[in-house]
Amino acid sequence: MTNFKRVPHAFLWTLLLIVLTEFFVYSNRESLVHDYWNKFVINEKVLAEAPGDYDYLILGNSIQKTGIRPADVSDRLLSIGLAGAKPLAQVALLKRYLRKHKPPKVIFLYVDPENQYDTMQVIARYFFDFTEFGTYASDLSRDERDAYVWKMFSTLDHRKVGLGQDRVAYGGPNAEFVRALLANRGFMQSPFHDRILADDFYATHKTHRRIQPSITIEPRDRKYFDELMTVADQSGIRVVFLGMVVPEELGAIFETNGFFKEYREYLAALRARYPRVTLPGGETFGIANKYFGDFQHMNDQGVEFYTRYFKEEVFAPTVASAAAER
Repeated sequence: MTNFKRVPHAFLWTLLLIVLTEFFVYSNRESLVHDYWNKFVINEKVLAEAPGDYDYLILGNSIQKTGIRPADVSDRLLSIGLAGAKPLAQVALLKRYLRKHKPPKVIFLYVDPENQYDTMQVIARYFFDFTEFGTYASDLSRDERDAYVWKMFSTLDHRKVGLGQDRVAYGGPNAEFVRALLANRGFMQSPFHDRILADDFYATHKTHRRIQPSITIEPRDRKYFDELMTVADQSGIRVVFLGMVVPEELGAIFETNGFFKEYREYLAALRARYPRVTLPGGETFGIANKYFGDFQHMNDQGVEFYTRYFKEEVFAPTVASAAAER
C-alpha cells in the first residue's frame, strides 16, 4: 500500500484516461469504421444473430452480397458472407448463425478460388470473437493473429488501418447501414453501383492483381471446406455450389491462361468427394463488362442480371429438386 501511494497521481490519472479511451473506442468500433467493405465484416454479426429462421442461405463473399437481392428471389432466403471469405471464415460464420437459428434446408455456397491476400486479417480484426479466435488461432498466420490482438489497442489500430489507404467510405451512420443490411436480408449495393466497367479494363490494367494464372487453394482451405461440409451434413443441410461469375474480358483471360480449367477440375474433385453437392448454374461464366461497376462487383444492371440468373438457373431448380425428393 505504501508503494502504491508513492505512484504519482498524474500517472494514475493518465493510465485511467488511456484505459477509458481504449474502452470507448473499442465499444464504438462499428461507428468508427468507415471503409465500405469493412462495414460488411464488422456488421455481419447482426445477420448471424438476427431473429427469424430462413430455409435458404447464400454463403459467399462480397460478390454475392452486392450482386444478389434475396428479396427478389424468395422471402425465405438470406445472404450471409464476409468480404474475401475463404472456407475458414465461412465455417466460423455458419457456426455463429446456427447458434441462434434452425439449420436451413439449403446453403448456396461460393468456393472462392482467388488469392484474397490480407482479407483474413480484416476478418480476424472485425469479425472473430474471443472464442472463434481461440478455435482457429493455430491455423492463422502471425499477421492474422496480430490483427486480432492489436484490435484491442483500438486507437492505435484504428489509425494504423486508416493510414495510406485509398478506400471507398460509407457516408452514413452505422445504424443506417445495419438497418439497410437487415431490411435487404444481407444485400447492399456496391459503392460503384452507378458506374460501368470499361470494355478494355483488363487490357488497360494488365498487371491487375485479379489476373491470376492459377487458383489459390491452401491446405487450410481444404481443411475447413471439409469441416464446413461436416457441419452441413450433421445439420441436415443440402449444399449447392455457386459458379464463379466474372467480367467477360477477365473470363476470356482465365480461359486462355488455364485458371478456369484448374478451377473446374477443383470443383469436380470436390463434387466427387461429396456426391450430394449439386452445381445447377455451371462452374464459371463471364458476363459483359457493362454489368460491373468495378473489377468484380456488379452495378445496378448487373444486380438485375445476376439476381434473375440466380433465381431461374440456381434457386428454382434446387427448390424443385428438393420438392421432388420428398
